[in-house]
Amino acid sequence: MAQGKNNEELKAEAIANLAASRAEISTEAHRLRHDLSPRRVMHRVVDRHKPVIVGAAAAAGLVAVLLVWRRGQVAKAPAPRHVRGSSAPSKAGPGIIGILAPAIIPALIKSLITPGLIQSLIAKRRADSATAE
Repeated sequence: MAQGKNNEELKAEAIANLAASRAEISTEAHRLRHDLSPRRVMHRVVDRHKPVIVGAAAAAGLVAVLLVWRRGQVAKAPAPRHVRGSSAPSKAGPGIIGILAPAIIPALIKSLITPGLIQSLIAKRRADSATAE
């Protein structure tokens, strides 16, 4: 009889350990799904490496603009020589700043201004909810 009771206790203990292990595995799996979601990982990467990302995006945009600009210059026919006394209008383009500004300004606003604005709005909302309680 003592042997039978001992086996029952061992079974109950094993079942309890198994249930505790299953609960722990379930908790860890939920935590991993939450922490390793692609959205969360990308947010962490962007937060840690924001200057590098902005610099790389600006460099890529500059390279693209220079390639297009250079290709456009090569494809053009040579400009006719200017004769003194003629009043031919100048065909000057917007320049490199005019070309790059529409691409760089939104990126700078998004990376430099928006995070601070969002944090201040969150802090204000928390303060409003704390005073409402």
